[in-house]
Amino acid sequence: MNTLVNFLVDPLRRMLGKLADWRYKEFHHEPLRFKKSIRLITIEPQTLDCLVHCSVNEVNLDPEDSTHNPNLEYETLSYTWYIDGDIGKPTKGTMQTIICNDRALKVHQNLYNGLLQLRRLKRSLPIWIDAICINQNDDDEKSSQVKMMGEIFGRAKTVVVWLGRKTLGTRVALAILRPLLKEGGKDELGQFFVKQSQKDRDLRYVLADIGYSRIFSALHWIVGRGVFERVWTLQEIVLAKKLIFYLGDETIPLEKLVETFPYIDNTNINATNKDREYGLGKALTMLRGLSFLLKTREKFLNGTHCPLETALNEARRRKSSKPADKVFAILSISDSTQDIDVNYRRNVAKVYCECARKLITGPTGLRLLSLVGQLRRHSDGTRPEDTTTKHIAFPSVSTKHLIADIDFLEGLPSWVPDLNVQPRPLPLENLVQTVVYAAATSINPDFQVLDSDKFHLKLKVAFVDVITNIGDVIDTAAHVIRKPWRFIDIVTGIVLGPANTYKPTGEPIISIFQKTLVAGEIATANVYKKGETIEINESHFAEWFATMADTLMLLGEPALKYISQEEEVYFTLQEFAVNVDEIKSYYSATENAARAKYKVRAIRKFISMYDSPAHGLRDRLQEKFNRPMPTYRRMGVDINPDLIGVLTPYRDMFEHFYLHRCLFITGKGYMGTGPWTVQKNDRVALVAGASVPFIFRQRASDQYELVGEAYCHGMMGGFHTRNGTQERLPGLNLDDLNFEYITVV
Repeated sequence: MNTLVNFLVDPLRRMLGKLADWRYKEFHHEPLRFKKSIRLITIEPQTLDCLVHCSVNEVNLDPEDSTHNPNLEYETLSYTWYIDGDIGKPTKGTMQTIICNDRALKVHQNLYNGLLQLRRLKRSLPIWIDAICINQNDDDEKSSQVKMMGEIFGRAKTVVVWLGRKTLGTRVALAILRPLLKEGGKDELGQFFVKQSQKDRDLRYVLADIGYSRIFSALHWIVGRGVFERVWTLQEIVLAKKLIFYLGDETIPLEKLVETFPYIDNTNINATNKDREYGLGKALTMLRGLSFLLKTREKFLNGTHCPLETALNEARRRKSSKPADKVFAILSISDSTQDIDVNYRRNVAKVYCECARKLITGPTGLRLLSLVGQLRRHSDGTRPEDTTTKHIAFPSVSTKHLIADIDFLEGLPSWVPDLNVQPRPLPLENLVQTVVYAAATSINPDFQVLDSDKFHLKLKVAFVDVITNIGDVIDTAAHVIRKPWRFIDIVTGIVLGPANTYKPTGEPIISIFQKTLVAGEIATANVYKKGETIEINESHFAEWFATMADTLMLLGEPALKYISQEEEVYFTLQEFAVNVDEIKSYYSATENAARAKYKVRAIRKFISMYDSPAHGLRDRLQEKFNRPMPTYRRMGVDINPDLIGVLTPYRDMFEHFYLHRCLFITGKGYMGTGPWTVQKNDRVALVAGASVPFIFRQRASDQYELVGEAYCHGMMGGFHTRNGTQERLPGLNLDDLNFEYITVV
């Protein structure tokens, strides 16, 4: 009914709002009189002019002042400026006119809709709304009010979260989700899983169940609302004594969704590269975010502040209209932030640098260097897409998605994270399940932020080797790597030890290759069979290798047909003239043929040099070529229940660990992975006190740019757990290394 009323009345309201702009004088905020003053608004009952009327009054929150009202009760509103629709991106809508103290004020459409709904609900208490109660044109007032956010939201009786008007999509979604939002909804969902498990069906097939897919789609409509992507919501919800979520005129108990749904990892919001797990897609990410909010709120109300690093990790994935809000919006809920100055006149880069200083000198320590990521503007002025295009073998699908509509900050030192984007690649520490790296943790860390202007970082490091060759990179979570000529070729050119072994440790090259691609991990949790842990073996790697090798058609035939043959693959004169490193498209038949033949030769050479009886790559390729077509195929990957346990484990782990990373070889024969922006002549170093090596790029005699963290087999040290016992990983003798001081700019 409300939808029909809005459809009929909204045009009239817009027309009357334009008349009000002419009839009323413009609203201006009077300066606040007291140090701890805020403004509250009271929404007045509906009038004949169909406009929203409200009164704005100043109140004093300072208990030591005589004007303070100790019995003051009020609410606060949490919302987003944008309007969520059923399709497409959120829209700003049209600015609407409301009447404040008999003067006209423009507000965003979504806030206007929220005010209309609050008036219908007849909520009696005055309410604090940032867009109305703060003078948005006064940076000094904004700074002082943001400093008070903890008190403003902490003292409010209720935080009202406005999710927007109902749409056709949300109405259908609510109809689907209501059984799960009621008492016993968790039991109902649990019975569904028990019912499916009794059929002994693989989880992937369970998720294809049309009933469960409807639930996932409904989740997307509700928890995918823009308010859960807004950075200020993080603080507003965590500080709330009492929460109430409104979607249109309906109260939504969203906390029950978190209680109901299984398979939500609440420990780390960035703990996986694969947000598509369990078919949830964006809904899973949003559920994790909602779960994080509610659990952080529970701890905060019990007196425990959120660690600064944890709060910033959550803020990085959220949206803000002002870059400085990524820091200012979490100050009231995080620890050790009292000396970060809230000042909207201050250079944003300096705000980020000051925050990075707090992190590196606090509990985060040198782990901050792993949080920087490569989605940032580099010191040479290039944007991320400029560097990703150098790796021409792969499209920049996910990278372009991650940096869409982002204005990267200039002037950030390479060791300071740009908080406008999420860290990519994800830190190895966030992905590892059983490996514990040692690197140079036994050396006392010695670092110093040199000044408050340029924020250079003095580091104690030991340079170990120089990168001489780099392979291909994937920057989208594809099922398999698509064009592995450099990926394989650089391994066949590695400096070998005795009997063609890995020079640093004496292990077989193929075993090192298998370990390096997954950063030394040896076990993975099987996402298809919840709770089952699989220890990776040579058979898993061989099946992945065979699948990877079969992802390119050669002249209309499967690549495996040619890879498994003994006959030489000859290039025509036209194909021979093609430089495969410069191929950027699939449109030329000659280029495609040259690319395919190059790949066949590279894989054949790798197999002839490094295959072992335990891996049996040649036999696995032939077996895969002779294998009958599976009964079900999705995205080019076999989904055969008989093969699930063999096919998926190594691929799943590879997609976790290698996404946004690049294989490299050093001059001394080390094999490792680093960020996709790694280049030849970059230097691999151990940093005193750090658990992983880092890659640096020299800019001047003693000045270096941080490229990012690295995995380098034989350099790491540490241990992993196998069958309940710890096994040591090979590492360098730190006594043989020369540690020196460098300046990271």
